[in-house]
Amino acid sequence: MFQYFELVINTLFSPQVILLGLVIYLIKYRQDIVDRIKSMKLFGAEIDLEHIEKSIDSAVMKIDHLESKLDHLKDDYINKSKESFDPIAPAKDLDKLGRELKAIAAALDDIDFVVKYLQIGSDPDVVYAAGCAIQVRPQPKFLNPLLEYITQITADKKLGGIRMRIAFKLLQCLEKIIATDSRRDQQVISAAEIQRTIETIQAFAAHPICDADRPTDGSDGIPLKVEKLVKKFEAAVKKRNS
Repeated sequence: MFQYFELVINTLFSPQVILLGLVIYLIKYRQDIVDRIKSMKLFGAEIDLEHIEKSIDSAVMKIDHLESKLDHLKDDYINKSKESFDPIAPAKDLDKLGRELKAIAAALDDIDFVVKYLQIGSDPDVVYAAGCAIQVRPQPKFLNPLLEYITQITADKKLGGIRMRIAFKLLQCLEKIIATDSRRDQQVISAAEIQRTIETIQAFAAHPICDADRPTDGSDGIPLKVEKLVKKFEAAVKKRNS
């Protein structure tokens, strides 16, 4: 026991530990002294405190600049949709904007910020932007926010103010998320979640506005699109239950 006690005492009061403690104290509580010290030796190595401080400041500035740049890119993405979105534009023009938005979204470090636009009351332009971004990054974590938003607008008489092309975009997002997950060796999305998706889109298709949508220009109407998706999703449920 005495040997262990002696070892602890010798370690705690060794010159190296005392010196390290002094350095920590000076940095934390005596910045005035640190400012006057240009360098010191620690464990036989020359440490340039001034250089280290400048390097840290430079790294912090670079990180701040990068974060600011990324924030600007996210703002530019949403602004692009706000400026270019025409609520009464032909479907082909909206699809062209969608391709442009997806190209921008592909360059973003993450698209988590778009989830905040998936809520009742959001303008159609930002909902469309969110849908385009999720199509580029069809990650499982976006499934529930999409289902919650679709449930909200299904309960709204005006369907949240979105046009059918945006409703179609939301369905495409669900389709891509589940299809991408189904190709994984280990699926993340459960059979229960896909069953919930089926029930959600069936209720969505039954909304009077969606129910009145019919195929045009080679594109499925909402009821037909949902019918096709239900078959795909039921197959995905079987795969997970097998």
